[in-house]
Amino acid sequence: MNWTAIAVTGLISATTTLIVMWLAYELVLKPRLQRRAEVLADELEARVRAGVLSAGEELLPKFRQQVTAGFKDALLTAARGEHVEESVRAMARSGADLLEEGLGALLGRKR
Repeated sequence: MNWTAIAVTGLISATTTLIVMWLAYELVLKPRLQRRAEVLADELEARVRAGVLSAGEELLPKFRQQVTAGFKDALLTAARGEHVEESVRAMARSGADLLEEGLGALLGRKR
């Protein structure tokens, strides 16, 4: 038998096998894999959403307590006047800076 005929037959057989396998993948396997991936993505999204909602419901009372405590603390601090003096100084400084910048702009002074 001729070695060239054997080599050509093997090459044609391998090429035909590759083409058939590629077509089988593109026409059958790929659509199935895509559908399965979409189903899994939807399932994962539903599970994550349920987990987040559960965690939120679990943490919400603690969050509300902390916000309430912080608000009460802020009100008590304001009622005692601890930070009022600092705030008044900062506001006065900001107002003076704004007035200075405005007058400087009117009079044409550069900073």
